[in-house]
Amino acid sequence: MPVNSYVPAGYMFSFIILALVVIAGIHLNESTRSQINRMSLGYSVAHKPYSPVKPDKPKKPKNDFRLLMARGKYAGSGLVGLSGKIQGTVFLSNNVVRVWRKPNNVRNAATQFVRGIFSGTSTAWKTLTASEISSWITAAPLYFSKKVFATAYALKGNTLFQRVNNTLTSLGLANITTAPGIATPGFVITSAVAAAAAGAATFGVTITEFSGQVVLPAHSYIKVYATRQVDIGRSSFGLSQYRLIGAFDPTASTNPLDIEADYVAKFGALVAGQRIGIAMEVTTYIATAPGSFTNSGKFFVECVVAA
Repeated sequence: MPVNSYVPAGYMFSFIILALVVIAGIHLNESTRSQINRMSLGYSVAHKPYSPVKPDKPKKPKNDFRLLMARGKYAGSGLVGLSGKIQGTVFLSNNVVRVWRKPNNVRNAATQFVRGIFSGTSTAWKTLTASEISSWITAAPLYFSKKVFATAYALKGNTLFQRVNNTLTSLGLANITTAPGIATPGFVITSAVAAAAAGAATFGVTITEFSGQVVLPAHSYIKVYATRQVDIGRSSFGLSQYRLIGAFDPTASTNPLDIEADYVAKFGALVAGQRIGIAMEVTTYIATAPGSFTNSGKFFVECVVAA
């Protein structure tokens, strides 16, 4: 005789409740997902399934060599010179070491004038014709400059264009668009003696020239740089301390070259017992076509201001 199977009413009721909960959960999940999708589309962001936040990747240790910015010069015996900055120490090419200091971005009439010269010359290069640019590129290898450790290297065309025209502008001469030839120097400084007196308000540099001239000949110009007055115990001056104080045209007397007015206008009245550094640079420029140009290195001299 078969036995009839049946499920008690209590179990059946529990099963129905569980089924309703599952169905409600599925419906709620679908509604929530649909709402998220609508929000994502509203913000133009594609919906992505949830995923745990990934931990940040461990940072690589900083490379200490990033602070080594100095250039080194090597010889058979190894490192013989440094030039540049390593952390807070600056190595100069003349084997002088000093503490690095952040320079001030000075904005005065002099700096604005110099920046204007460089900006104007850079812009002028872009306006040259193809033949004019070619003339500067062809002439550039004939001129040299120096890097650290006095290593000479040939200039590029646009660099030569800027240097020549920057010099002409500082002398008050018109700029040129075609590269000049190399001029034979018309005035060569072999020695010089500077003398300054605070009481008499005089400051002159007596120059001995290669051929014994006492005035600047035709096509010759002198640019004079000087330092501020410092204590007499100062034994040397860095190149960055020299400032252009004046330019002198042909026929100017070099016996002596009077720089008192230019110096006072730049640095103020002379003070007895102070030391001053002077640098002079001779430029020879012939404007007549095809034109020629040459610029000497700086000739340095010092003096102590007398009473």
